[in-house]
Amino acid sequence: MYVPPHRRGNASGAAPPATLEELSASNPAVVEIKPEFNKDGPFNLEGCPFDVEESDEGPVIYFEYSSGRDGRRALLEWFKAKSEQPSEEFPQGDIKALLRMPPSLTNRDRALWHRDAEKLKLGSSSEGTGESRHLCIFTKTLASIGIGRLQSMLPGETRTEVKRIWNMCQMEGGKFWEYSQDEIAELLMSKTGLPEDIKQIYQKREKGSALCGLIRDGETEGALAILADDKRTAHMRDEVSGGFPIHLACFKNLEPVVERLLEIPGTLEQRDAMRCTALDVAKCRGFKTLTSLLENHGVASSLGSGDKKQMHLMADTYDSWQSKGERDFLLFGKSYGRGQGRRGKKEDRPSRWGSNGDTEKW
Repeated sequence: MYVPPHRRGNASGAAPPATLEELSASNPAVVEIKPEFNKDGPFNLEGCPFDVEESDEGPVIYFEYSSGRDGRRALLEWFKAKSEQPSEEFPQGDIKALLRMPPSLTNRDRALWHRDAEKLKLGSSSEGTGESRHLCIFTKTLASIGIGRLQSMLPGETRTEVKRIWNMCQMEGGKFWEYSQDEIAELLMSKTGLPEDIKQIYQKREKGSALCGLIRDGETEGALAILADDKRTAHMRDEVSGGFPIHLACFKNLEPVVERLLEIPGTLEQRDAMRCTALDVAKCRGFKTLTSLLENHGVASSLGSGDKKQMHLMADTYDSWQSKGERDFLLFGKSYGRGQGRRGKKEDRPSRWGSNGDTEKW
């Protein structure tokens, strides 16, 4: 197979020519895509728009990222035509054929492949967990029957648990932001289960939810017990109201809980979704003892005379959320505003996830 000199190195013969495998390892713009197909079927590698070599593990397609969208389209169109090519024994073609992408693809790369495959009515899904997670593109026949949609095959209770754990990862942020719901599902169903760091997040967030629930119910002793066990729960925003435990405790006039929360660094500056402080809550509710306590600790007020923000503090139920979009932004750190995806405008994102290509999950 001919490889252009500019890809092999020194064309004059001064240095031994590089193999495609060596080029792929040294050049991140050349990635290995592994086609899988029935060797007794009609699928073959003839006419592939990119270089192909045999390896110990089977054939490898060396895709050049410099080819961009046109290159992705050309490869996917070739794969679609080959997989649908019929024979007497395979009248529908090789419906189990697939392209297995390398784990080295970025989230944006995977999203672009997802998008282009969807436009050709091909199926696509990510498989594996952690650093071994990779994208697979398969035939439209498998896509039509739901192959690759792991969550659609899970019981309703399991799907709810997956969504709950994923939400917790989104609220935690950092490296946990990169998990997709399918990856959480695969981890949850694996023999080893969830990794220890996700388990710890789950336990911490569950304690935080329990703390807010106890405060809402006026359970002082239970709330104090959770704070004594894990003071990190004082810094977890309540998903229901948009406030922090100290806002809820002030709303319910739970003085012992407020006193304990004030001992934990960082609680004095906490603001709810309407930017109100704990002092604002106590003042609006008319709790004079709490108001003095908070003022003595240096908690500031954000309200002015006749400020409309105090309306939610006068209601029977404490709720500082103004919209679902704001709630999602504050909890998950991502924008869901009108016409907006997670990280960009609607027209910039693949239609399937509500992202602009920077992430595969949604």
